[in-house]
Amino acid sequence: MQNHSEIAEFLWKIADLIKDDYDAKNYEDVILPFTLLRRLDCVLQPTRQAVRTAAEKYKTIPEQTRDALLMKAAGQRFYNTSEYSLDELIRRPADIVPNFFAYLDGFSANVKDILYNFSGGEEKGLSPIYETLARKRLILKITQAFAEADLSQENVDNHGMGTIGGNTHAL
Repeated sequence: MQNHSEIAEFLWKIADLIKDDYDAKNYEDVILPFTLLRRLDCVLQPTRQAVRTAAEKYKTIPEQTRDALLMKAAGQRFYNTSEYSLDELIRRPADIVPNFFAYLDGFSANVKDILYNFSGGEEKGLSPIYETLARKRLILKITQAFAEADLSQENVDNHGMGTIGGNTHAL
């Protein structure tokens, strides 16, 4: 396991990929939401197929009940029903933009609420950051870079994620 400073440093080195297209003061607009996505992606990895199966099985039941069943399948208080993970997205580079938006849309409502905080609110949608990256032809590069980060609970506990978040502002 890497120490938290090393992980934070790795994540912020990804900003080098956007330095020609973003001002340094705006790096966190990309790095922080991608760090969150990668953490969620790693946490959901062990139950991804169970959630996909449950989503298909329960697609016709009331939303509140379905939500509870999908959280149970995920073993978490959130889930993603899309057919994608960050690793799966980069395997289909020609389709990364539409697939990325399907990935975002597959998250449970509580995760979408968090993602709206990065986008400027529900009225702006989930994807302004990612649309900008797509327009600048950076979404594949950034997704590939974040897919290399092991932010699983085995590698970084919840307290450690807070430490990494704290370190990101120092870098």
